[in-house]
Amino acid sequence: MNLGTVETWSLARQDAERHLKEGAVLAREISRPYLEVGCLAQLGSVSEPHSFGTARRQCHEAIALAERHGWGAEPVIAPALVTLADTMTGGASLTKASDGCSAPRGLWKRTTDQASGFGCI
Repeated sequence: MNLGTVETWSLARQDAERHLKEGAVLAREISRPYLEVGCLAQLGSVSEPHSFGTARRQCHEAIALAERHGWGAEPVIAPALVTLADTMTGGASLTKASDGCSAPRGLWKRTTDQASGFGCI
């Protein structure tokens, strides 16, 4: 997960995608859903420049898995929320993007308070 995240930040998208997918599969195999959520949440941003549909699907998968485990307002899903909002604004779905950003208000406040750089306008 960490390697894929750093590769995402470094714009090494192909390597990031491969490592995040491998991380998600391994996390699923060893029953570590939090790590799986982390990989899936980052994976959406790697897919975004190529396919909004794929990015949205991966983000929704990460968010759904997080919510099933009670992590719906945890910072681990912030990358998925940001990417999902970005794909919605890129596709001119501003109303949906706004709805997506307003749902986990506690997460956005905590995350921006931690100076991680995530947040909604």
